Amino acid sequence: MTAMRVDTMLKPMYFEDFYPGLILTSPKCRVSKKEIIDFAAEWDPQDFHLDEEAAKNSVFGDISACSAHIFAIMSKLGGFMTPGLEPQVIAGLGFDKLRMIKPLFAEDVVSFQDRIQIARRSKSKADRGIVTSHGQLINQHNEVVFEADTTFLIKVKPHSV
Repeated sequence: MTAMRVDTMLKPMYFEDFYPGLILTSPKCRVSKKEIIDFAAEWDPQDFHLDEEAAKNSVFGDISACSAHIFAIMSKLGGFMTPGLEPQVIAGLGFDKLRMIKPLFAEDVVSFQDRIQIARRSKSKADRGIVTSHGQLINQHNEVVFEADTTFLIKVKPHSV
C-alpha cells in the first residue's frame, strides 16, 4: 500500500462535527502482490495467499489478501478520511457485523467509505460522545470488498462540557 502523508497542521474534529448521514471517504490506494504475500507470510500463511499455483486452484482463483490484512487496510485508510482534520478519537469501542464480501486481489485499488449512523453524548462522561458508523472498503470496480460497523469514543469540544 502506498505510504500516506500525515499533515502536521491539523484542525481538531470533535464529537459535534459527527452527525448521522455524514459520509467520509478516504483516498484510494493500490494493494501490491508483494504486500499481500508479505502480510500473509507473517500473519496468515495459507498457500492460497502465498503461492500463485495454489491460489489458481482455490475458490479465489488468484492470490488474495487475507482477512486480517483487509481489516488492517480498512483501519489505516480510516485515519485518512478527513483531510486537514484530526478526529479527536479517544478509543475504539468495538466492531460489529464484519463481512468479507469479495476477495481483495493484487493490484486492486481500494478506498474506504464510512457513513455515520449514530452520534450520542455519553451518559456517564460529559466530555465525550459515542459514534457508530458503517464502513465499506470499495475496489476499483465500485464493488464492496469488506464492511463493518465501528463504534468509537470521541472528545466533545472543550467549551461544550
